[in-house]
Amino acid sequence: MIKLISLSIVMAAIGLTQLATAQDLPQAGKRGNIDYVEVQYIKYKNGMGGAAGRIIREKFMPAAAKAEIPSPITLHMQTGPWNAINFWNYGDSMGNLDYFMTPDNAKFWAALAELNGGIENARKIFADYNATIDTMQRELAHRHLPPAEDN
Repeated sequence: MIKLISLSIVMAAIGLTQLATAQDLPQAGKRGNIDYVEVQYIKYKNGMGGAAGRIIREKFMPAAAKAEIPSPITLHMQTGPWNAINFWNYGDSMGNLDYFMTPDNAKFWAALAELNGGIENARKIFADYNATIDTMQRELAHRHLPPAEDN
């Protein structure tokens, strides 16, 4: 009888421990108050920075404006190995990484083609731009935003 009571006490203790542990399990959830950002580092071939800048100003920027999509924030470097760094804001999700062609990229290509006489011309413009690049590297990051204000 003592063994049965002892066994009951042990079983009850194990059950209570399991219940307490189950309540302390981590819960799934998204990060809050952050933006995901693609950081694109570009080094142009020697003497090609000007040609790249012209393509960006004369072709890419008008296409992005026509497509009504955001352009990256671009920094032109004074020091270091990179000529330019672009920051593409993805907002609160990395969902863009699920696409091989995002909806915004599709809009950009459509506008680039429309403004430049068709898709073949748009592909040539992009090939010409890519020909200016020596090295490009992409990284993903996130930034913490200030807490949302209660209204």
